[in-house]
Amino acid sequence: PRRAGATERGPVGWVLRRLGLFKQAAPVTANYIGKTFEDALAKKNGIARLGALYKCARAPFALEAIDAMPADSGPALLFVHGTASWCGGSFGDLWSGERPVIDGLMERYGGRVYAFEHRTLTESPVANAVQLLKSLPAGATLHVVSHSRGGLVGELLARGMRKEGPAFTAEEIKLYVERLAEREGGAPKAAADELAELAKLLAEKRPRVER
Repeated sequence: PRRAGATERGPVGWVLRRLGLFKQAAPVTANYIGKTFEDALAKKNGIARLGALYKCARAPFALEAIDAMPADSGPALLFVHGTASWCGGSFGDLWSGERPVIDGLMERYGGRVYAFEHRTLTESPVANAVQLLKSLPAGATLHVVSHSRGGLVGELLARGMRKEGPAFTAEEIKLYVERLAEREGGAPKAAADELAELAKLLAEKRPRVER
């Protein structure tokens, strides 16, 4: 049987299957379609930038773009959405009803409730985690609520809590690139550089993922 390519297996492939475009789409076209979908989803929901942090408001649901999470002594609640979604799509029900759940969460976290809006079809969870870390203060204490693929981003943040050695050793980075090459039919050098950048940021920022 024909070996399934990266485009067919990945989230972009999921979009293409839904659109019935597999036979027509080359990989570069698949990436273009995925990016177009992400941009359209962001525009529809008022997301000005992807790969950025937003502060959540009380009901009614709203997101406020911020450059970075302010340093604070208390833990922050962080929402990380799933594939082909956004915070409102993955967690919006927390803002609904007569007594929205978000009201209690806002009280508990002193308003420190954030959402990470990011690309899930055309960027890797590693790239997402790099973007997120750049928006966090050093030593941030996080309680992460993730959905589906967002859990991968959360796990990468938690990797910074390793007590011994770097977040990723040279051997682990090598293994990552090798496995990626097997899966994708070739891994760009950028994949290794991306993971190395994540390891560097984790060492600098040392986020504490408590829950």
